[in-house]
Amino acid sequence: MRLPVVVPVVGRAVQFPGEEIQGMVRNIAAGGVLVEFPVQMVPGSVVDLVLQTRGGPREMEGKVVWTSAVEGKIHHGIAFPEPKEQTFALELFLHENR
Repeated sequence: MRLPVVVPVVGRAVQFPGEEIQGMVRNIAAGGVLVEFPVQMVPGSVVDLVLQTRGGPREMEGKVVWTSAVEGKIHHGIAFPEPKEQTFALELFLHENR
């Protein structure tokens, strides 16, 4: 189940050494996130993410599975190495939308 969530995120990838890439999470599930970044990361790349949630920063790692250009932004489908607990996405959705 994917849930709509709008949360600022900072990404770091080997492809962009020393850079913090500002983006926005658009939806989330136990298996991964959809993130918009202004640059395209290579599918297969590992990316470190820091979600800037209302409850404070949440660090996670993922792998870029696919990318797609949409209205000047690059959407990235990012899969977590291991699925999160079943309530992960729902708790974040409820916390960010209250």
